[in-house]
Amino acid sequence: SMAGELRRAPLKRFPQVTLSFLYSICIILICCELGCIVSSNY
Repeated sequence: SMAGELRRAPLKRFPQVTLSFLYSICIILICCELGCIVSSNY
């Protein structure tokens, strides 16, 4: 059980890192768009 988990750990960790990276990029893009909208309104 432990060996199987250790062998599967890198494959399981990679998608989480990729998803968190994509989420941070999306949040940055959304913040930039909201900032542009607010700055264009005022």
